[in-house]
This record gives sequence, structure tokens and C-alpha cells, in this order.
Amino acid sequence: MRKNGSTGPVLDCPSTLAVARLASNTDLQFMKCVAWCPRPQPKNVFAVAQASGRVSIVGFGNDKNEDLVGKEFNVRFNRQCNFLSWNALETNLLAEGLDRNRNEPCVLIWDVVNSMPEASDRTRHSFSEGPVTKPFAELGSGETSSSFSWCPTDAKTFVVGMANKHLRLFDLRDINKPRLETHHKCVAGICFEPLDSNKIASYMDSHIAIWDLRSFDRPINTITESKSVMKMAWCPTKVGVLSILCKDSPTVKLHDIRHAIYGADDVEQASVERNIQPFGKTHLSSFAWHPKQENRLMAVLPNGTLRDMTIFERISMEWSSSFKLMMPVNKDTLRCVEESENYGDISAIMRRRITMKYGLHSKDVAQNLKAIEEEPHLHGLWRWILNLHNVMAAQGHSNYRHRTPASVGVISILGFDRDDNSIMKSEPVDVLWKASEGAKYSKRTHYRSQQRLLALQLCGWLTDQHRDKFDAFINRLIEQGDPERATAIALFYLHIKRALEILSECAMNSAASLCFVRQ
Repeated sequence: MRKNGSTGPVLDCPSTLAVARLASNTDLQFMKCVAWCPRPQPKNVFAVAQASGRVSIVGFGNDKNEDLVGKEFNVRFNRQCNFLSWNALETNLLAEGLDRNRNEPCVLIWDVVNSMPEASDRTRHSFSEGPVTKPFAELGSGETSSSFSWCPTDAKTFVVGMANKHLRLFDLRDINKPRLETHHKCVAGICFEPLDSNKIASYMDSHIAIWDLRSFDRPINTITESKSVMKMAWCPTKVGVLSILCKDSPTVKLHDIRHAIYGADDVEQASVERNIQPFGKTHLSSFAWHPKQENRLMAVLPNGTLRDMTIFERISMEWSSSFKLMMPVNKDTLRCVEESENYGDISAIMRRRITMKYGLHSKDVAQNLKAIEEEPHLHGLWRWILNLHNVMAAQGHSNYRHRTPASVGVISILGFDRDDNSIMKSEPVDVLWKASEGAKYSKRTHYRSQQRLLALQLCGWLTDQHRDKFDAFINRLIEQGDPERATAIALFYLHIKRALEILSECAMNSAASLCFVRQ
């Protein structure tokens, strides 16, 4: 992988990295199978099988590979090669699968390092080595092999699909007979689960079978696709995830089979399925998992276009006791998402109120208003409670015989809820008032009573009997960002000039629109 800007032919790969073609080889013809050597050294070594069954070791751009590169392995009779598979643990072993030819073996295992070519009349007098014709091991005489997979934890164990109806597990220490064998039609492709060596997956046409070596007589799960399977592979970084690509399909299907029920014939088997479309609706030709990086997948189109992508999982999330959202990013990392300041969930609002001791300030009721500064629908309620608290505190130091109860409203104070119609009477008071500057004073009648005064106090109003206190009250409302209420109170007390001044100041300062009048 190279960063953007590197020289050389670059394939289209929509990622922060670009795929650069390092080398190519056009010497071999009629290639049937290619397998990349898993040895760390030498690098860039491949085994290539041709239609005749001949296997050649090819290297790219490294002169130090000459001890391995250039070796050839020939079969006694030309036959088509069906698969090549390197042993990931003992990397000198290479398995080759062939079609049927008389009594010839169909599976050959080559030792690419220690095997030597047989001497012949032609090679005795030549300095160049001939092809290797004697394999390290051979099996399956008179049969055909279609699939093969090495065990990821035991270098001597492998499973092979033979005769289009047999799955056989062999051990190189005793190659004469299989350790396990079962009869099934799903033998076209087979692979071991890299993270659980007891699990095997195989397929034929549109049918996939999941096997467990501990119960090899029948599959533990079966999957049926609508089209023929073109490629099947286990995810190398996540247990129990099988990826499937069907013919003429744009989708790589991921099946999570970890919850399969063993040996349950009467229970319908199920797997959690997820569909991945790397190129939208464009049909794929193949795909490959990254061997180490979690959830990283490479997909390829028939025209050679590649896409390197990371698959984000359907992750479970959980709230912590401090209202932080926890989620797993991968198998080693957890992500903590803290709540934002504008988070409007009721649980976060309740937590914020609790931390500010909302409703617990019985002596200083005004402190409860700080916890609901962004909740105007509760301001009126707590303002009423605060005013009632102040009125009751003031009555505690007076000799007023009609005390206000702890829970009371304006209707009760004025006596409108009584059945005896004993409504308290108000005292009319004549006051002088003029509408504007230069106008004559006129007489207006105000009605006053102790109950009216108490109702105004509960609503948070002050009367204009003491002009200095009234003006200070109006100015305080304006400073607190409540000019609408200040304007309404000034207007109700017939201070029209003061109301107009407040409106003018609000228009000049672009404060708030007078869309409603508060109590």
C-alpha cells in the first residue's frame, strides 16, 4: 500500500490510501490457480498452477529469492489443477488438487524447500535442475478432489473434498486412511474457521453447510442462497462470521453463526445476516479480508477496480451511571460519548435538576429557579411559590388575622370560591391622571383592598402607591430581560408614557418581541 501521490500505475481505490501495482509476470500461460506463500522471507513469492497440473514458484523483484523461485513440480500425467493451498504453519508444504486420472492420486503435497529433482539422463550432464516429480505425500487414488483446507492450529491436519460427495479429514502422520469422514454434496469449496479449528464451512452450488469436527456426521447449520456461491471465507478477526459472495451479485453477505443450535433437527437453524455492498449495485468478482486489521475488507470488480473499506459493526450501546454513552469500537477499544449541553432527554434534565438540588431549597426558594433557567414553562409556577413564600413570611411578623393558607390561588383570596357569596368588598379611591404631557388631569377611580393587594403580590406585582419602589420594580424587570411584563404592568397602572419609553428602548436595542404578556 502506498500513500496518494506515489508513482506507478494506481488502481481506483476510494480511500486515504492508494493501491499501486508493484510488478507483473506474463511468462506463464494457461494459469488455473495462484497461491501466495505465507513465509515472511522471502517476500512476494507465489505458487502458480497451470492447466497441465505443473506448479511453478514465481517471485517478484527480489534477487534473494533464487533458492526458491524457479522451482517446478510436475505430475506424472497431465491433469487440470483444481486448487493450491500453502500450509500457514509449516510453510514448506504446498497442497495441490487434481482431476481424476486412472489410479493416480488426486491430492499431492509438495515440500518446496527440501524436495530435490530426480536425476535423469538429461539432468546428469546439465547444470540446471529439472522439475520435482516426487511429492512429499499423496492420497486419493483413482478419485477427484475439488476443495482443500489446512487446519489453522495443527500443521499436520487438513480436510479435503473428494469424489463430489465426501469430506475427509486427514493427518500427515497417518496418510493411509482419514481420521474423520462424512458424506455430503457440499464439497465444491471448504475452509477452516481460523479462530475456532473445530468449525468448517463447505458449499456446493447455492448450498452452504457449517460443520463441527466434534459432531461430523451432519452439519450444525445450513444456509441456502438464491444463486450459486462464487466465494466463501471466514472473517480472520471475528469468531463465527462467514462471508459469502454469490454469482452475479453486488453483495457480500456476512452470516454470524455463533448461536447455532447443535444437533437440533426439529429446530429451524438461523444465522444473523448482514449485507455489504462495496460498489452499490455493481456486480463483484471477488473479495478478501485483511488478515490482521479488524473488519477491513478489499473488494474487486471484473474490470480490476478495487475498494478498500472498513465495515462498521452493529454495536450495542449502554448508558453509564453518569449518563455517558458507552459503545465498543473494536475488540480492544471502548468509546465514551458524553452528553452535550443542549441534550434534551428527560433523563439528562432530571439529572441536572438533581445535581442543583432542585425543589430541595425550602428556605431559599429562589435557588430552585436556577435549575430551570432554560424551562420557561416552570418559571411561572416557581415564581408563584416564591411570592407565596414571601407573603407568608411577611404575615408571620404581623397581626393580620386572616392568614393566607400554604396553598392558595387568586380566586380563593378574592373569595370567589365561597358558596355564601360573601365576597370581600373593595374600597374605591380617586386618583388624578393625565393621558399625555400638556393634558389636564382627570379623575380616575382605583379599587383597593387587602385581598387585591395580596393577589397582586402573589402575581409578583407592586402597586404604584410608592412611586420610587414602583419605578425600581419596573427597571428591575427590564434588566432581567422581561420588558414585555414591565410594559404591561406600567400600562395597567395607566403609566402610558413609561410604557411607550420601554417599547422605544426595546425597538432600539432589538431586545425581544412583544409577543405575549406575562403575569
